[in-house]
Amino acid sequence: MPRRFLAAMLALLLILSAFAPAAVAAEENDTLSLEEAITRALKQNREIKVQKLNLDKTDEQLGDMRDSIDKVPAPNIYVPEIASVWAGYLSAETSARIAKKTLENMRQQLVVDVKEQYYNILSGKRDLSQAEKDLRVAQIKLAQARVKKQIGISTQAELLGVETAMQGALASLTAAQNTLDQSYTYLAVLTGMSDVARPELVDEVVFEKEDFVSLEAVTAKALSRNYMVWAAERTAALAERVEMYTDNYNLGLINTDIKEIEASDAREQLKQQVKKLYQSLQILEENNAVLEQKASALEETLRVTRLMREVGMATELQELEAEQSYNVALDELRQLVYEYDLAKSQLLVVTGADVIPENSI
Repeated sequence: MPRRFLAAMLALLLILSAFAPAAVAAEENDTLSLEEAITRALKQNREIKVQKLNLDKTDEQLGDMRDSIDKVPAPNIYVPEIASVWAGYLSAETSARIAKKTLENMRQQLVVDVKEQYYNILSGKRDLSQAEKDLRVAQIKLAQARVKKQIGISTQAELLGVETAMQGALASLTAAQNTLDQSYTYLAVLTGMSDVARPELVDEVVFEKEDFVSLEAVTAKALSRNYMVWAAERTAALAERVEMYTDNYNLGLINTDIKEIEASDAREQLKQQVKKLYQSLQILEENNAVLEQKASALEETLRVTRLMREVGMATELQELEAEQSYNVALDELRQLVYEYDLAKSQLLVVTGADVIPENSI
């Protein structure tokens, strides 16, 4: 009896293990909201995990150094026996503070990176759908071209041109599928999902204008709160503080000057980055209004074309071409909204704002 029971249990385990991968696959191929993707990334991203472990390691090492430094008085002048101990401790302490800021900056930047790949997938799906419609149009045109050639109202050269367009449509369809697959792979790397998972993305971004007061105000805020500038300034301050602990005092002064120049460079680079992002947002806001008008006009053209086809005054090809033009305009508008949201999020990050959704913390 025990042997039969054991055999039955083993058989059951084998059956369950066989269905387990399918169950996981089904779960991972379900749906995924943008907030869920961000939450997964913050919890599962490998770089974040490594940085946290490095922080734990640094804290342990700094604790050991602090226990040792308590027994060594801080000198007001250069004392060879203890200068290296204090210089090492001050350097490690500053590095630990920078590492903590680095982790937080990585988390904020990860939100922007996840958004980018999420939007790339949404855009890629539309590109794939459009490529399929383009292929349908190319097939109709090819069928028409062949008929025209058979009845003698079209040349061989014209037919070859249509066949070439057909091959181009097939190539575009393949390229669209490959691009979509790559975007899913990149999102999987960020979120820790399986690279074969293809969840249905359920969120769409809407155009929400961000009211930044002025370029000068945004720049000032960034200079006072940006992580990279803060780290460069802390490094420069450290160099000035430990210059008395160096064996060669002049080298300490030179190193201080170098770090101050690097801090100044960091501030200038930040100013240029803020200016570029700020101006990009202004341009995108203007273009959004233009594209909305364009999409509205093409929507009306499509509506009229469909009515004309119902009464026999337009062909299927004319309807497909009108639909194609309208969809292209919509895609341009959606792509602009993606670019605007990404630029806005990136500008918020460089100004030290928190872009992590409340439920993802």
